[in-house]
Amino acid sequence: MRLALAAGVLLSGPAVFAAVATVAIRDATIIDGTGAPPRPHSTIIFRGERIIALGPARTTRIPKSARVINGRGKYVIPGLWDMHVHIAGNRDALALCIASGVTGVRDMGGDLAQIGAWRKAMERREMVGPHIVASGPAVGGIKTPDEARRAFDRLDGMDVDFIDVLALPRQAFFALAEQCRHWRLPFAGQVPDDVQAAEAIEERMGSIEQLSGMFLACSTEEPEIRAGRAPQSRALDTFSEHRARELFKRCALMETRQTPALSYWERRARRKGQREFLAASRMVGLMRECGVQILAGSDAGHGNTAPGKTLHHELELLVQAGLTPAEALRAATAEPAKFLGWDESLGTLKPGMVADLVLLDADPLSDIRNVSKISGVAARGEYVTPASIPTRRSASGRMKHSL
Repeated sequence: MRLALAAGVLLSGPAVFAAVATVAIRDATIIDGTGAPPRPHSTIIFRGERIIALGPARTTRIPKSARVINGRGKYVIPGLWDMHVHIAGNRDALALCIASGVTGVRDMGGDLAQIGAWRKAMERREMVGPHIVASGPAVGGIKTPDEARRAFDRLDGMDVDFIDVLALPRQAFFALAEQCRHWRLPFAGQVPDDVQAAEAIEERMGSIEQLSGMFLACSTEEPEIRAGRAPQSRALDTFSEHRARELFKRCALMETRQTPALSYWERRARRKGQREFLAASRMVGLMRECGVQILAGSDAGHGNTAPGKTLHHELELLVQAGLTPAEALRAATAEPAKFLGWDESLGTLKPGMVADLVLLDADPLSDIRNVSKISGVAARGEYVTPASIPTRRSASGRMKHSL
């Protein structure tokens, strides 16, 4: 992947990184994201962008020059990722992400030029904030395979990190998928209406967003619905657990990730009723049982969503759907890093890794809602507290909470 560890929140003037600081969080419980048991009474030390030590508090030597954070009774987890956002020009959204412990985001269909400007400011050490993985403009509204190939060439020339797929005609989708595979540029997004979910998986779609195409794929009447002999509403009535399990096993085998965005389905339920949301939650539980790798994504930027906080709620919904708190945390830490090919630098806590981490006041493994009880955040080694992050305010003086 042509990805760069980049950030985008302006905290102060151009001297944010004027000096390389050493920070030690002493005597905390470390939840390192690897699946290992929590490590109580541990100290983690980072200097600049990297973790330099992690070990028992009684034996881990803290440099005299270090800033020491008292971690007694607190918990350290890897920085969180929100794998489905629409940051859409709002720098405040990035500040709110950092304040919520979100140190990485995957932007779907956003302004690549603006994201590039944020990245350059980070390179000048003027900014600190979430790493941004960006698709640039989403691919939709085209009609032919040739148009799909031209769209690929245009985005490839823009050096996007991945291709975001929206509604496409069947043959255009397959042409785009072929180009992505050939040039090894990941693609993700929506399964087009006239493409079966199983076909998208076989085409090596990197991640399927918001359970696109899943309801129909799990219906015993999929052929009839596709042929117009049965209404779309029949998909929920004819859900087959057997079909679902077969599909999800194939999904796991082909390593196609799912970003279910249950918070999106919950918001949708306020207008359309609970059936879809309950079905979505059930499918996520089955995906977990079948070994599908789930990515946490909130769809922040659409609807009345609060950056960062909506991801916290997404983790709660994933646990309600059947994931353990540890699995939900991995869906927002280790799994995104592995998916992006950054797992040697991000997603877990150990010496040599990028110092993206969150200090919590309570145990997230006993109650996933504790991810919102944030004491401090390190983003690429820059340690801040939520209250220290300035955010532009509206004319009324109230902080903006939606993208």
